[in-house]
Amino acid sequence: MDVEKIAELARIELNDEEKKKFSIQFNTIIKWIDELNEVNTESVEPIYSVTEATNNFRKDEPIEFENAKDIIKNFPNREYDFLKVKKVIG
Repeated sequence: MDVEKIAELARIELNDEEKKKFSIQFNTIIKWIDELNEVNTESVEPIYSVTEATNNFRKDEPIEFENAKDIIKNFPNREYDFLKVKKVIG
């Protein structure tokens, strides 16, 4: 694994110790991927969406939380019973 090439593409500078460390980590990841490639998946249907094949969502039912009022009291900035935050979208 060419750590220097990857660092160049990522536009990061690495010292010799970091290059050695990342080289070991990259090689470990590549070996793990190679292990996955050895798994026989011939009889496994491809999944194009996780929710398509396994829709194991729980029902969205509200539950009463016992300490909600105590938590709301600790909000640094609130409006009614809601946590008020700075505007995120411009």
